[in-house]
Amino acid sequence: MKFKLLLLAFAVLILSCTKGVVPRTSKIEVVYIGSIYEDIYKENPVSAGLAKLPGIKITHTKTEPGFMEYYLYRMGLHELLKELEIDYVIGDTMVQDRDLFGIDRSMGYAIMNYGGIRFAVVSSEDSLTIEDQIQWTLLKERSDIIWVIDAKALNLQPSMIDFYIQDRALSDTTMSPIKVETDTARSRKIREFRNHIENRLSRKFYVGGRVDDHLFSLIAERQGINAIVYPENLFVKVIEADSMTLRVLMDCIAFETKFKKTEMEQAAILEICQTEGLLQWGNIKEENVILLPDESGQHIFDFYSKKE
Repeated sequence: MKFKLLLLAFAVLILSCTKGVVPRTSKIEVVYIGSIYEDIYKENPVSAGLAKLPGIKITHTKTEPGFMEYYLYRMGLHELLKELEIDYVIGDTMVQDRDLFGIDRSMGYAIMNYGGIRFAVVSSEDSLTIEDQIQWTLLKERSDIIWVIDAKALNLQPSMIDFYIQDRALSDTTMSPIKVETDTARSRKIREFRNHIENRLSRKFYVGGRVDDHLFSLIAERQGINAIVYPENLFVKVIEADSMTLRVLMDCIAFETKFKKTEMEQAAILEICQTEGLLQWGNIKEENVILLPDESGQHIFDFYSKKE
């Protein structure tokens, strides 16, 4: 049963159709799946029944822990989303191609032509910076309707959302639960992906002591480095174990932290540790090959784990 959507709590909508343009539609239909991570673990995933539903299909990839989002993409989530015919995905890990458009969770946006209406979807979880405000002004100039998905809206349950248009003005907005007819083939693909993830996360491996020593020594061996400079918050908690699963390890390490592999002299390492409050691991020599924190680098997980 449909009910009125509380716009102030959910989205900001603006309509300013160009007077000379006659829209070819009286309704914009959106299929909001919510969290794809939660959906693929349901007994009957909504995303397995999208084929016959009209409208724009939107999902998000926010996870807990946050690094899980990146791991899902590394394991093939992008291809699964394309097979499920998702149009737009909101998240922190951006993978773009012509069949799937990524919208950054922090002031990311997409503009589409929907029956002659320029419909923009904007994700904005934080307060707007000056740069964001400039971007917002440009978006209003380029769009007829803007739907802002904030932190509260991001967590909505799967819904059919309709934006009704009359005389080039937004006349109503309604939301109703999604009713789908599950596609057996798509349901099987989701189940196979989920099982693949679970098998990887639940597989035990040898640690043989502290998790920080395990992480660094394995990276040093695989990457041919002799030292690692790292922030204190790289480790959420340091525990000792003979063996553990990847799921447990993810709870111990901020795998989303990015590093770069570089050469550096001893004096430069000591200086950067002192000035930036960083810690060091390994045997520091006059000449070194090290991992150094760098926002433009790779996740430390990529240095640790072999590509699957």
